[in-house]
Amino acid sequence: MKKKVIVILISLSFILILVACSGEKTVNINLYENEKIEIAEYQELDSKWEEARLNTFEIDVPEGGQINTFCVNGEILFYAVDFSRYFEDPTGSGLQIAFEDKYNTQIRSYHAGNGEDTLLYQYRENRCVRITDMQCNGSELVWEDYNKENEWNLKKLTLIEGSQPEDILSYNHQKRKMSTITPTITKNDLFWYEQIDDSEKPIALFRYDLQTKEVTREKDGLSLKSPYEHINIVDGYYTTYGEETDDSTVIHIYDMKKKETLDLYVAGTVSCPISNGKICVWMEGYDAYKRSKLFICDLSRQTLEQIDVSYGFSYGLVEDFIVVNQKDGIYCYDVEKKEYKILIPTEEISYGYTLQGASGNVYFQAIGTYDKLKVININ
Repeated sequence: MKKKVIVILISLSFILILVACSGEKTVNINLYENEKIEIAEYQELDSKWEEARLNTFEIDVPEGGQINTFCVNGEILFYAVDFSRYFEDPTGSGLQIAFEDKYNTQIRSYHAGNGEDTLLYQYRENRCVRITDMQCNGSELVWEDYNKENEWNLKKLTLIEGSQPEDILSYNHQKRKMSTITPTITKNDLFWYEQIDDSEKPIALFRYDLQTKEVTREKDGLSLKSPYEHINIVDGYYTTYGEETDDSTVIHIYDMKKKETLDLYVAGTVSCPISNGKICVWMEGYDAYKRSKLFICDLSRQTLEQIDVSYGFSYGLVEDFIVVNQKDGIYCYDVEKKEYKILIPTEEISYGYTLQGASGNVYFQAIGTYDKLKVININ
């Protein structure tokens, strides 16, 4: 079985810009000039790749509880349990259920190696606290909760026995205007977007240093579709983007170690760009129901490929492999060898949004299993 791939070979013009005041370097590459289109093919790979790379977490959801957020780092699944479903009174009896301490929201971890399920922290709010955006870098666990006024607050728990969570950012303390922020964690930092004004490019990228507790504004002048996106960070590179006035989009690939930026100028609109410094992947436009094309730029070969996918719901990077959640299965594309593999067929069950982990992994949840949480992790 072969998949046809459109490969766009481009004569790239490099413009090196040295920013004297910061010592940082920017390279500009125009991908929409002098295009020559050829056809390539991806061969279906018949191997045991997925057995070494793919593992499954499956845990029982407590009676009356629900798990709305989770993350994976290494062999550990972190998740939050709240019991708001228990108080929904689905029978319509109208009976008032007294709140007890056992119904307070829990932060837990599950170790795939030994099967140990551990309570890390339990709220004492006498209400079901809502939790979102759980992130872990291996040593710190971060999540976002909401008070009675539905104002957001970021908490950090150091993964040492006996540690208690601490507040690191909040709606009130920082005087933020956004109803929530959507953080992405690295070894030392948190990154997120915020809308800061009403201009044509109103969005900025912020960084919070987990050690110094300082907040810095990393990049201005972004025009994302929404400031509530996760910024993609892989192998020390973060990728963001902004629309230009000439019907093009600039994709910013930032090397966090070298403090260098590679700017890719591409035709049309872009959604969900992600790069590891070797390849950059994105989809065109914002319509989630028309995601039938995946674009892959090989940054060293200076080529652009277009892969037709069966409704690409979401995707992530594991080393040089692109993991794509398509309508008919979870696919893995090897850009270097021009091979692909169906990792998980989805005739009977579908999977949620592909999340990029801080340890170079991607993971996603099986949809429709209410009594269990089933998470697939690829590393």
